[in-house]
Amino acid sequence: RISLRIIYHKMSTIKFTTKTATLFFSIGTLLLLIQIVVRGISTITIVGLYYVIFSVLINLFLVLLLILKLIFKSNKISTLKSIGILTINIPIAYLYFYIVNTFLI
Repeated sequence: RISLRIIYHKMSTIKFTTKTATLFFSIGTLLLLIQIVVRGISTITIVGLYYVIFSVLINLFLVLLLILKLIFKSNKISTLKSIGILTINIPIAYLYFYIVNTFLI
């Protein structure tokens, strides 16, 4: 059983948030590309919508944890970088959502 504590201790915060942001970005991009091929409202559209909700909740939870770390720990620069890495996906997700709603459905 792997807990967040074990993951946290095995890699730096920046590495973890970079991997997390990259994973969410990659899945989102894959869903967008599939939506471009499929066009119109389909199962992939619904999956993409639920994915956006899921990814926002997970990333928001991680950002809140990082804010707590920012308040209580001393490595503030590293924590701020990690928050920035996680939040960079927000405008990208909005752009993808805009593309799907405006051009594809």
